[in-house]
Amino acid sequence: MKIFFNKILYSAVLTCLLIIVFQTVCFAEDGTSYDGYIVKFKSAPVMLAEESDVNQLSPIVKDENIYTVTNESKEFVDSLMQDQNVEYIEPNYIISLPDNEEITDINVLSESNNSNIAVLNSLSSFTQPNDTYYYNQWNMEMIKSPYWWQYGLDTKNIKIGIIDSGSPDRHPDITQNIAPGVDYTGTGIYDTYGHSTFISGILASDTNNLMGTAGILPSSTVIPFKVFTEKKTDSAIVIKAFYDAVDVYQCDVINLSLTFDSYIESFKYAIEHAVSKNIIVVAAVGNDGNKETEIATTIKYPAGYDNVIGVGSLTYSKKRASHSQYNSSVDVMAPGESIYSSSLTKDGKNNLIHSYSRGTGTSYATPHVTAAAAIAKYFNKDITPAEFLELIAETSDHLGDDGKNPEYGYGALNIQNIIETLSPSFAPAPTSAPVSSPELHTEIYPLVFDADLNSLKSSIQLYNDTDKNKFVDCYVVSYTESSDADGELVEHVTGSIVKNDVEIPASGHKTLPSLVLPVDKTGLRSLIRVFIWDDNMQPLMAPYEYEVKY
Repeated sequence: MKIFFNKILYSAVLTCLLIIVFQTVCFAEDGTSYDGYIVKFKSAPVMLAEESDVNQLSPIVKDENIYTVTNESKEFVDSLMQDQNVEYIEPNYIISLPDNEEITDINVLSESNNSNIAVLNSLSSFTQPNDTYYYNQWNMEMIKSPYWWQYGLDTKNIKIGIIDSGSPDRHPDITQNIAPGVDYTGTGIYDTYGHSTFISGILASDTNNLMGTAGILPSSTVIPFKVFTEKKTDSAIVIKAFYDAVDVYQCDVINLSLTFDSYIESFKYAIEHAVSKNIIVVAAVGNDGNKETEIATTIKYPAGYDNVIGVGSLTYSKKRASHSQYNSSVDVMAPGESIYSSSLTKDGKNNLIHSYSRGTGTSYATPHVTAAAAIAKYFNKDITPAEFLELIAETSDHLGDDGKNPEYGYGALNIQNIIETLSPSFAPAPTSAPVSSPELHTEIYPLVFDADLNSLKSSIQLYNDTDKNKFVDCYVVSYTESSDADGELVEHVTGSIVKNDVEIPASGHKTLPSLVLPVDKTGLRSLIRVFIWDDNMQPLMAPYEYEVKY
């Protein structure tokens, strides 16, 4: 089956109204706000060789000859209009996170439920994760995430770029998958608004770790690009981040849970550049679906661009959510109403607190499809955006009118169908997960720091499900990671506790209380590991690893 992208054919007239290319300044006559101008040259601008012109322009993507106009005087803009080397000038439009997205049902982390510790225990094959709030995540069942989880596959080599409000790495339930990010705002890389944290939680929250929520891709590489501090930024910043995600960080998939009303020529070029490198771009279609028809059916960008996968929102009952816009930009639907994920909230003193909450909006439907694109890349690294759209058309659970329709696109995302289509004979690969005894299991009490953050204290409870007493050895070690002279990671043990011949009564349990270990907060990371062995130093269950989150 061949599918041709045709999202922008009908918008050619609108494009002409908003941007007149080749030597004409484009003004937003529709009232759309903007901050200055962007200019694209046909070749490297000679004018920058003049000392007086050095500060007139600032490069966005120098290799593509795209600049912001820093001198907005009439004389300078007129000179650009006369320059035969200018391909176009357009407003530097304001871009926003989608409106009408609500966060409710906030569950704040406290010291008693792991506000400072994240569990990083080894992931083995599973279909029902043990995350505390998984029962709230109906979305995972709808898209068939458990089918993917059962194989326990490593997708670390698939890079996912999230261009949003910053790194969620300080949230204790998002630790394993977040790579060092890039800040374009001058406010630091960490997310202080919460939008990126919520999206990242859906996509890549630590999974099967006895806390919080489960992410679709428990093993992945997520690269955050911070372009928002609150709800708005400008197109020059987003375009710069987008090109970096493509060329510098070589992302395989890019998540854009953002919208803008105007057709931005520079962004179109950016999308085409990504597509030329087989990068799949996934974007939210917008949240004005419950407004009057003219607005509800209006196309928003970047979802409206050719070769971008546009994502709308589904309810629990697999209906289009009332907020989800409906038009030709909708390619596929994913859960987007009352989605439970990691979040940020503020206390009475305006301090940021890590939490979990429910969110509604197409922003939160988008990462489900981004994850599906990453899974497709896992099976076929060379899959193109057009081929991925074909895959979506073939594997989605059809909804609404025949074929692709404005309300549901090709239907509801189905990860199981994607996997079975890409690899019909797919079988789980041999797993290196540690041996897990059917007779023993553990519960790790929350680890709590003392006041000076120089040590931590934990309790471990061992359960024996047999009718005979069991004797085990428990080994707990704390260590820190730092870089050596060559930049390689080196582990240094900072303390250890050994409990030999711990007797666990038949059909009972044994508590190892108040295990105090020193930590070294000068390293890159401080961690502890817990091992349960038999007399021959053979593992009786999967080891647990915890990272100290300051």
